[in-house]
Amino acid sequence: MATRNQMGVYLDKGKVKILTRNLHDWTVKFPTIVTAVAELDASDAIIDGEAFVADDKGLSHFSSLQRALGRGGRRQDIMIAVFDLLKLNGEDLRDRPLVDRRKALVNLLGETPPNGIVLSDEISRGSDILAQVCQFGFEGIVSKLRASPYRSGGRQEWVKTKCVLSDEFIVIATSQATATAAWGVSSWRMSRKECWSSPAALAQASMHAPAQT
Repeated sequence: MATRNQMGVYLDKGKVKILTRNLHDWTVKFPTIVTAVAELDASDAIIDGEAFVADDKGLSHFSSLQRALGRGGRRQDIMIAVFDLLKLNGEDLRDRPLVDRRKALVNLLGETPPNGIVLSDEISRGSDILAQVCQFGFEGIVSKLRASPYRSGGRQEWVKTKCVLSDEFIVIATSQATATAAWGVSSWRMSRKECWSSPAALAQASMHAPAQT
């Protein structure tokens, strides 16, 4: 959870527990999410999602989440973007296709989800999706096979594609071949990863995009 904000949300008879990917219990850190999930019309559920903090434009940044989780931070501002449903009312949904789990998730949230829950929308379009996401300044997209079951850990059914930019920089360096220092100038290209919004921001812009099969 130090570098990722994905988490599992467990609802059982009105009680809510939130676990990180490393199974740390962080329920007390997400009061708004706990209240929102408790309002869902279900006896029990397991929901997959990512925590985020939205700015005044509705976009999220991982640094904002870090500040909210820090000492004196506004934890009440932390919301969750949900994208999968693993269990509902005693039924294990993990072996069902993603498209069916998504339908069940939409039905669970209703037309107006409780405050603090955002549905990470599904968009199926062409290869221009990644370019648009990068223009928004997001980290990338997650593509999933519609027919795939849920499997924890590494798997081939989904792919995360990140936005990576390259720039040219002028670097001035010194080298000393003999007793005399020789100055040289070289041009080099560096591939770098920008500190952009977390994947949860894709929900705000409807850019969390499962792939077509």
